[in-house]
Amino acid sequence: PPLRADALRVAGLLANQMGDMVLGAARCEECLVLCRELNDLPHLADVLNTLGSIARNQGQFTLAVERYDQSLEVYRQLGDRVGIAVTLNNRGTVARLQGDLDLANTLYHESLIIRREERDTWGVAYILHNLSVVTWRQRKPEQAIAYSTESLALRRSLGDRQGATDCLILAGFAARALDQPEQSAAAFREGISLAHAIGERQAIATALVGLAGLAADRERPRRGARLLGMAAAIRPPGHRPPPPEDGNQEAEVTRLRAALGDREFDQAWQEGHALTLDAVLGEALDPNVI
Repeated sequence: PPLRADALRVAGLLANQMGDMVLGAARCEECLVLCRELNDLPHLADVLNTLGSIARNQGQFTLAVERYDQSLEVYRQLGDRVGIAVTLNNRGTVARLQGDLDLANTLYHESLIIRREERDTWGVAYILHNLSVVTWRQRKPEQAIAYSTESLALRRSLGDRQGATDCLILAGFAARALDQPEQSAAAFREGISLAHAIGERQAIATALVGLAGLAADRERPRRGARLLGMAAAIRPPGHRPPPPEDGNQEAEVTRLRAALGDREFDQAWQEGHALTLDAVLGEALDPNVI
């Protein structure tokens, strides 16, 4: 039975990761019943955490908080510090998604303390990035860059290119907010290089939006419009433009249209949109472009 419980939880987790959240939740609920019957506390804590994540991914934040809090209670009963840290982080992410940034900050910090005490390098890097996201959204770019820089160093030491890409792009937006255009452009370009290496087109598109904003700041509106066209071409189908916290694309479009006029904006945008990926990378990574 304990093996069956774990198999059900893993099956639920895999189904959730493949996009079938209904099946994922069903398998995990089966596991939950079995764990309670067996009084299998370690697996009970794990499956409650998994159910919390499924509910979070479905936008059911009240249920997610309930499941995470139940999981946290069991992990604390077991003295499982890693489980506690993971759940505090997950609970913090729900708070962030709900817009309660102060609570998210507090929960992430609690998780970070445990990760540091456990000398969990990957966990520390992960939480630091989450803290950089929260402080950026709190309009505290100096703190966001500090967290992102520390996380980036750890990600590089671990060979985590995806994590390093995320850190660099956020640092690019934060540096721009601090009126540090050279540092911002350098972070975006390195982020684009890493994103290309791992095939992360959405990250490339987000960084291109950042570069477009820098072009607008430097009164190069045609270049900015061209970069926005590149971003639209690179972005995978079905992916939305980046949220305002990570480079407000709609605001940049409005700003650049006003500077160029509709006809010239559309022409520059179409030029960028028509480029091949290699051509986009060639322009975006050229330090003379911005």
